[in-house]
Amino acid sequence: MKCRTLLMAAAPLLVAGEAGAFCVQNAIPGRVVQATLAPPGPQRGATLFGWPVEFGKQSCCNPRNAQCNPDNVPDDGVLHFRARIEAAGPARAVTCGAWSDPQQPALYAPSRGYLRFEVNAAFKAQRPPSLVNPAFVVRVLDIDRRPIVELPCA
Repeated sequence: MKCRTLLMAAAPLLVAGEAGAFCVQNAIPGRVVQATLAPPGPQRGATLFGWPVEFGKQSCCNPRNAQCNPDNVPDDGVLHFRARIEAAGPARAVTCGAWSDPQQPALYAPSRGYLRFEVNAAFKAQRPPSLVNPAFVVRVLDIDRRPIVELPCA
């Protein structure tokens, strides 16, 4: 009986997945996304989070891991990223985020949030892809998967 009670108590945690980590999710068929941690300021030469994520998969990293949070940003803090959607074949790769300064990271997510890369449902195929008509977007979500912001990938 105790084992059953423990399993029932743990079930919501198992369903939630890696709620204690930030995650990069790829929902773009035929593409691989690459989100690399890019803290503002001088790089320390450390190995930072930045693994490729195939379609239908996610890569998560606990912010208590130095590869995922070298500046020890608190749980309610923000982590910065650079991100690309890699193409297969002749299609070109695209960069995601807001580009006010090319030297600074273009994306941010809560230290326990999500970057979810998706096909842009509002994309107009009869017009060329651009910042105002991106073929792909990245949605920044909080720990409860509530949307924070949607940024273009162009």
